[in-house]
Amino acid sequence: MLGTDVVGMSTAPEVIVVAYSSLKLLRISCITNYTTGFKEEINCEEVIEVTECVKGDFKGVLKAVFAELLLC
Repeated sequence: MLGTDVVGMSTAPEVIVVAYSSLKLLRISCITNYTTGFKEEINCEEVIEVTECVKGDFKGVLKAVFAELLLC
């Protein structure tokens, strides 16, 4: 077990470099294609629909995280 709930292949190389460099990393993701592997096919419209649904909440999370980081 790798200790993860999801895998973001687009950032896997960066995470590996950070781990070997003893740096800290904060990864915030929006899972837009959670059913990949459970359905035969995912289309772009479904990914866009999920993105539109969570856009406001996701912006709020990012604003809160960056505000907290600026206070540190």
